[in-house]
Amino acid sequence: MWVQPLAMLGKDGDAIGAYKEALELCRATLAQGALRYNDLMAKTLYRYAIILRELDRVSEAAEVGEGAISVFHNIARTGEESTTWLCYTLHNHGYTCHLLGRHAESVLAFQESISLRRALAATDPTQEKYLGAALHHIANALHALNKHAEAIAAATEALERNYGRVLEGCHSPSDFISCFVCQRAMRSDSTTPQ
Repeated sequence: MWVQPLAMLGKDGDAIGAYKEALELCRATLAQGALRYNDLMAKTLYRYAIILRELDRVSEAAEVGEGAISVFHNIARTGEESTTWLCYTLHNHGYTCHLLGRHAESVLAFQESISLRRALAATDPTQEKYLGAALHHIANALHALNKHAEAIAAATEALERNYGRVLEGCHSPSDFISCFVCQRAMRSDSTTPQ
């Protein structure tokens, strides 16, 4: 059920339609009692939220992301493993909320994601980069809420985990002026002796 390539091909309307159809199929299947399709529903919502955000339909993306989080939480309550996907979903929802200026909600999503990522990273080193990215983004959300001490702590840890470098794929403009963490990295680079 990979609908994302349609959006990559510039067929945004087709991608939106395909996701809506996929979600209707998931809902119909769930209504018939096939709970094993919860995972498919949650992953479809997650991907749909990303497409909506990329199409600048950010408010809709936040709503769909909330739905994905809810389904992943339900899956976790059944004892099924969904932690990694829940982390992805929380991370994307946190970023979407940050774009909407809903910084407190962004912080909550990133806090849950970071807590889960720390546990995952303890046994899986590939999770480190995702943990660093979540710390990077929560620092910006905390900074927007004027929670400076917490923002500095998150930014410091993000930079330490990324060896003092700016985050590859930071969504800020190329000059990094709007990114609290990247500004800190740039300042430390300029004071480091060569």
